[in-house]
Amino acid sequence: MCRQSIICPLLERDFQAVENGVNQEKLAVAKARLENARALLDSARAGLAELELAAPFAGVVVSNDLKIGEQTGPAAPSPVILADISRWKIMTTDLTERDVIEIHPGDPVAVTFDAIPDLNLSGKVERIKPLGENRQGDITYTVMITLDSLDDRLRWNMTSFVTFEP
Repeated sequence: MCRQSIICPLLERDFQAVENGVNQEKLAVAKARLENARALLDSARAGLAELELAAPFAGVVVSNDLKIGEQTGPAAPSPVILADISRWKIMTTDLTERDVIEIHPGDPVAVTFDAIPDLNLSGKVERIKPLGENRQGDITYTVMITLDSLDDRLRWNMTSFVTFEP
């Protein structure tokens, strides 16, 4: 006999539910709800996969101008800039047509940085952009430099000085 009057009726009800077996109608409803929840989960996962921004290489997001709710697509300019900072490249902007004729891919260079005066890195000319640009009356060429080593203090768009070595 139960001593607590509130607990006894609850225990008796639970016992009768187990004694009578599973209610097939309630079981069918529960299974249908479970399948519906699984379908909703699959749909949410598919929707999330469509929102994922995937890059063609591993890297670090260095700039993200996307706003919440904003949409973008393949034809739009990317509001996200992804950089591979495992290898830095230096681009010159001031080599005139007279200077660039003495430079060739593979030539060694020395690179210093305004913001890190104690840092001196070596590198090589990777390529020379074949099309010059008119900058204040001078035709200048962009030369891409690949660094031989890296430094954790380097940041995107830092000013550097490149010395082309013979």
